[in-house]
Amino acid sequence: MIRRTIAMMLITCLWAVSASAGIYYEAVTTTEGKGQGDMGDMKLKAWVEGENAKVEFHQSKNPMLEKGTYLLTHDGGKTMYLVNPKEKTYSKWDMQAMMNIAGGAMGMVKMEISDPEVEQITREPGPEILGYPTTYHISRISYETSVSVIGMKSTSKTMKEQEIWATTALTDPGLNMWLRDVPKSGNEDLDNLIEAEMETVEGIPLKTLTVTTTTDTKKNKSETSTMTMEVTKVETKTIPDSTFEIPEGYEETQLFPMGEMGSQENTEEKEDDEGGNPFLKKFKKPF
Repeated sequence: MIRRTIAMMLITCLWAVSASAGIYYEAVTTTEGKGQGDMGDMKLKAWVEGENAKVEFHQSKNPMLEKGTYLLTHDGGKTMYLVNPKEKTYSKWDMQAMMNIAGGAMGMVKMEISDPEVEQITREPGPEILGYPTTYHISRISYETSVSVIGMKSTSKTMKEQEIWATTALTDPGLNMWLRDVPKSGNEDLDNLIEAEMETVEGIPLKTLTVTTTTDTKKNKSETSTMTMEVTKVETKTIPDSTFEIPEGYEETQLFPMGEMGSQENTEEKEDDEGGNPFLKKFKKPF
């Protein structure tokens, strides 16, 4: 009897070493609108413990985040890896490097963003979602995009209105990887603008509703799309440490196999004379 008790205690201790208490959640993203289709529609499952997170895609028509692949982070989303179990490979997720490579390869496409503006409209107590208290935010960002291709230039204006229901009751940094810090677009100016918008939101979004209107300034033609992200389930559970590890035998590959062309030397952050995010000074607070 004593031996059995000791054995059970040893097994429990070993399990404690190889597993930690964490958070499991599920989320759904849907998109509607001309030109959007259901490319952005996806369902995912995620496991989070501290700064560790794994986001696995169970339904996705995004060719870069296809069904069965998953993102991993060990530092709250600052560094991410895309893992492909089907191919048994993993790659560093770096959209900025991809854009630099693409730009260097094409050599004739130039995109600039100007007249950025970020405005917070509402911030007030929101309803409970899945048992968690929330704060309700409404914000608006606008900017003008200029694209030049072989000397041919086009311009458009974008207005994005976003509603966010966020909670401060969930604090693990790993939750930031998908729920707060969606993988970057690769355009530094646009990513800075979105970051400035999120600076006004405290906590982790459990639901977002984004309406984006883009107007071709030459044709005076507008298109509107709507994207909704909603966390549908949250549980506290024990998560094996192996959940956040890249399986043994997986081969590291480049996400974009074009080599180093146009990469790191062009990825320096653009900061204003005062430092920090250059778009934050555009932020308007009505209260």
